[in-house]
Amino acid sequence: MIPTARLYALSPFYNMMNNQDMFLQGIVRPLPGLSAAASGHWLRATESADQWYAGGGATSSTFFGYSGIASQGRHELSYLTDLELTYTFNKHLSVYTYYGHAFGQGIVSANFVGDSADYGYLETTVSF
Repeated sequence: MIPTARLYALSPFYNMMNNQDMFLQGIVRPLPGLSAAASGHWLRATESADQWYAGGGATSSTFFGYSGIASQGRHELSYLTDLELTYTFNKHLSVYTYYGHAFGQGIVSANFVGDSADYGYLETTVSF
């Protein structure tokens, strides 16, 4: 079995291996059909001698779907803030959008010149 972290890790720069994810989430439904969720994550590596793992799993026959980057002896990965909005027009049509911003910490700074990332998408679901 290959796990996915998609329920909680909507920005695919991290996943469940060698990971501590402390997060707080608030969900509101201000109007009929509209749902909004805001989350804040504090991401750390469990073992500083291991790697920072990323990816969403086996999504291709030519690539296993996970990557690993050395933690460089550090634990702090990132602070992540994200926002989700869902609008359900009727029982057949809904629109979902996601935006996340990562503020890279020690592991990111040790491996890359930049230390932040943005990720977002729009998803439409049609049900029959």
